[in-house]
Amino acid sequence: MEQLVIVQEEQILKVQLSADGRVWYADGMETPTVSADDHARFTSTLSHRSIQHIRVLGTPENAQLIVDIYQKCCSPRRVGRLEVASPMICSKVSERSDPTISLYRMRQCQLSPSLGGWHQVDELDYPSYAIAAQFAKNEDYGDHVRKLLLTHPAYHDLSFLPTLGQEAAARLIAIILDPRWFVDFRSPDRLSRLKTYLGLTPRHMLQVTNGTGKCDRAKRCAIALQAWQGNVNQSEIDYTAPGNFLWRRWKSSGGGFRGNLRATQTFVTYFIRTWQQQLLSKSRQQLEMFIPDNLLRGAEVAAYKVHAAGRQVA
Repeated sequence: MEQLVIVQEEQILKVQLSADGRVWYADGMETPTVSADDHARFTSTLSHRSIQHIRVLGTPENAQLIVDIYQKCCSPRRVGRLEVASPMICSKVSERSDPTISLYRMRQCQLSPSLGGWHQVDELDYPSYAIAAQFAKNEDYGDHVRKLLLTHPAYHDLSFLPTLGQEAAARLIAIILDPRWFVDFRSPDRLSRLKTYLGLTPRHMLQVTNGTGKCDRAKRCAIALQAWQGNVNQSEIDYTAPGNFLWRRWKSSGGGFRGNLRATQTFVTYFIRTWQQQLLSKSRQQLEMFIPDNLLRGAEVAAYKVHAAGRQVA
């Protein structure tokens, strides 16, 4: 369970990578400065200093930086505290791409952790950034990424799906990083913001189904689709298997792009709600983010509960 830590701004080191890979930082209330070191050497020097509170925006671009800082300064064996927050604390893409502005915005963030504000990176957060860091280095889906996926808090629930595409699931995790980054402030229970970002719209799904999707949203849509469909031949699908509930939604919607859209939207709901449930497992909040009866039907519910019970020994 994460403890409430009150710390003064003067005690916090804020760090951000620029587009050219340089490390920018603001130590306490000092003016943002660019380091002469690359991020590997920069994090190595941090491990020899007495800095105990570090903050970084939780973006794919910062993933390797977050992994390095966590391993060298803030893992459970070390005394440092690493916190991340949503990149949405910068209201515009231009702000996020400007390290100086980003560092100032980091000082101004007052959001609660559940809405994308600062929270401590722990063993539940680490696999997401470690996976993203591997893909950022243009690594293929190999043994290292697969092992990281198996440690991810969402994986046990994902494995309920017989046709899970592991590589696509790992890439989807690297895209999302943290469900809290996509919370709609006006309606926190909705997932529409994330689904829109993933291109789960009729237009983008039609493009993906026809093989014509070229824009970023269409590419993200294709990854989300592949994550639950895998590489299975549709003629070989067992529509009676409880874990194939997405294929039953696909079939009842007529298949094609409409079936793809409906089933993928349902998949994202299942994926995010079960992920959120695991992220809450160490918090003080006793909330049920995933209630099987709200999404699953009949025998699907019982089968899921049996599968979920195996999490303790998985």
